[in-house]
Amino acid sequence: MVNLPISIVYDDKTVLGVLSRIAANFTPAGMRPAMKVIGEELAESTRKRFATATGQGNRTFMS
Repeated sequence: MVNLPISIVYDDKTVLGVLSRIAANFTPAGMRPAMKVIGEELAESTRKRFATATGQGNRTFMS
């Protein structure tokens, strides 16, 4: 295997601008769509676990 150095160059103004736009969405209203999706995924995962009686690592509830 060859080890090659990796270099990343970025423009501070660009990065800070993007981070500012991201941070502007970290309000309750801005986070609502993401939280809705996360909540729906967690609910579906929970339903599947109860339907199959499995927990983390696919272990059955009774083991």
